[in-house]
Amino acid sequence: MEVSIGFSTLIFILFFIVFPGFIARRFYFNGEFSKQITSSISSILNLIYSFFIGIILSLGFILIINFFRKKNVDIDQIIEKFYSNFVIEPSDLSSTNKFKGFSSTVYNGFLPYIGGVYIFAAVIGLFASKMILFFGVDTKWKFFRYGNNWHYLFSGKILKFKHHFSSDFNHKLKVKYTYLDILVSEKGEETTLYSGFFADYDICANDISKLERVYLLKATRYKKTEEGVITRNIPGNLFTIMGDRILNINCTYVCFSEDESKYKSFINRRNILISAQILTTISFIAIAICILFSLRLTDNIYFNKILTFSFFEKIIILFLLNIFIGLLTPFKIDSQNHKINFNGFENYLTKIIIILLFSGFYFYVFPFISNIITNYFN
Repeated sequence: MEVSIGFSTLIFILFFIVFPGFIARRFYFNGEFSKQITSSISSILNLIYSFFIGIILSLGFILIINFFRKKNVDIDQIIEKFYSNFVIEPSDLSSTNKFKGFSSTVYNGFLPYIGGVYIFAAVIGLFASKMILFFGVDTKWKFFRYGNNWHYLFSGKILKFKHHFSSDFNHKLKVKYTYLDILVSEKGEETTLYSGFFADYDICANDISKLERVYLLKATRYKKTEEGVITRNIPGNLFTIMGDRILNINCTYVCFSEDESKYKSFINRRNILISAQILTTISFIAIAICILFSLRLTDNIYFNKILTFSFFEKIIILFLLNIFIGLLTPFKIDSQNHKINFNGFENYLTKIIIILLFSGFYFYVFPFISNIITNYFN
């Protein structure tokens, strides 16, 4: 019995905690960072990371689902069902009805929860990765930095590291492309220099600090002979250099101009602002429909309390909510001058005052006046 409980507990921890954490980390280390996690998939440290991340994700998933769902997720009931279906005592092995309804229990009881947690973990992991790379958090804080140093070297992001701040390079400029000079070992002690525009690279699966291949565009070969250096343009679209032959690499970064960098930064910030405004607008429309038509899509006591209000009161709530949502994106897009302008402190402060005044009137003044009128006529 002790062995069965221990084994079932291990299976439960793997499926409900470790796997969500591992999925989140797998999607976090995506693309050119994917080998960072596959290289240590069987390590104890990887299991520990996945375990703690899985706990946080599972708790977050349950809190979110319980907020929007009428029937709350009962994790105790899920554990009890898991125990009753997967923990088999030796005395029950001969029972013909032991697995009766087993497939239905798995399909209706476990798959929706497990599938939801796994999808939630994947989305969170991918979203966190994209946000860290987009805002350059990994270049500012080493804690968030990926283990693939070749990414920072070839992309030019290494110049944004703190220990490079004292150099003459303008760190506000963004790298347009990277030009590489690669010294390669030939037979014996001979060496050859290859130059070209950086295209792509592969790293070793077992050791992400080592290059497996480097790909160059418009490659040129420089060969030193007794007669001097012979230069030859290598025909073809893409030239491949094996990593085990590389002796050293020199990177030359060609950056966008200041005007190009400012425009590119404006486009990025504009896209973020437009996305945020679209998201808030859709959220407001969805909430407005639920409130006006009294759709009970959640068991949240505060939201359901609003559904009992009169139509006039609902309009006031939506009006205040609309003003509050406007506080989340208080910027205007100036496409002509390529700027994102703050609406102004006065405008921001005015919205806050309106919210406070309407809230105070509704919760304090209106009930007080209503009480006086009711008592007068009674």
